[in-house]
Amino acid sequence: MNGELFTFGASVRGPGHKRAGLPNQDAHLSFIKDGCGGIVLSDGLGSCIQSDKGSKAACCAVVSAMEHALTLMSFDVDVFLEEVKSIYCSSIDIDEYSDYLATCLWCFCPGDGRVYAGMLGDGMVALIDRKGVIVRLTDAKSDGFSNVVSSLSPNTRIDQWQTISLPEDEFVCVVLCSDGVSDDLLDINGFVKEFVAEYQYKDEPNDDIADMLENWPVPLHSDDKTIICMVRRR
Repeated sequence: MNGELFTFGASVRGPGHKRAGLPNQDAHLSFIKDGCGGIVLSDGLGSCIQSDKGSKAACCAVVSAMEHALTLMSFDVDVFLEEVKSIYCSSIDIDEYSDYLATCLWCFCPGDGRVYAGMLGDGMVALIDRKGVIVRLTDAKSDGFSNVVSSLSPNTRIDQWQTISLPEDEFVCVVLCSDGVSDDLLDINGFVKEFVAEYQYKDEPNDDIADMLENWPVPLHSDDKTIICMVRRR
């Protein structure tokens, strides 16, 4: 497929964590190699004392699994997700795993003709195709509120993941947001389209995105905020 993958985004500490002197519990990474690549975002659960380390471990696990996937003959989502879990669990104190719980959002273009995305926990994954159609994964809270957030752990099951894929030649871009962003959006599709249009062709958009997140126009917001994007520049 013609075009080069390009990734960008930013993450900022929320005002609540700044006031408390706590680290950013969000983390993100990108991976580009030989025309293939992906992005990952993780939000450590605020109730966990090592959540910032858990989110970093989740992102490293996904990128490691992506790198390994490129050496295989074919890509299998379930195999990939089990490897993410295995790598993650091997990189934390498994006896105290509940201190490290973190969500996991990712998108991967392995070069097999499709683009894959997945989500465990809250936040948002939004893919845009060539017709401008947005396909989203979001956390479903049937009663409008939930204290239970799915997260990476030794107990994570395949059926807890939401996944989606589309043909690579239909893929335009994907946007991943932590819940510090997605929970505040009234017009999600409008925000995603405006965000991509604003930043996809800038050479170094990350500082501008960080400024946007630092000046988030929601009164009394407190959560860490992360938004990352991968586009295929044609």
